Amino acid sequence: MAEQKQKAEGQSAADITKKLSEMQAQQRQLQVTSMQRQQSEYEFVQTESAIAALETSTGTAYKAIGSIIVEGKPEDIKQELWNRKETVQVRIESFKKQEERLKKSIDEQQAELQKFLERSK
Repeated sequence: MAEQKQKAEGQSAADITKKLSEMQAQQRQLQVTSMQRQQSEYEFVQTESAIAALETSTGTAYKAIGSIIVEGKPEDIKQELWNRKETVQVRIESFKKQEERLKKSIDEQQAELQKFLERSK
């Protein structure tokens, strides 16, 4: 009987350790995803700013391609920026959904760990 209890406690400790490791990995993934979303939001704002500047500009437009700057048609550059803005917006929404899923999973794992800890007292 004592042997079974010790075996069960050992299994519970192993389960807790495993769940804790999984939760910590998800917390790290949440941090990475959050940073990626923030970077995308910054890119979105910068793209909007560039579009606004092009709309008020009447002169020649330039764009960076790698490490060089080339002249381009303002309409073409504006269209490229609109396409980039749409792509970044989709990416931001994807990051937000991923963050929500991770937060939900982390909350569930925390509740499960809390139950394990309460039962082992």
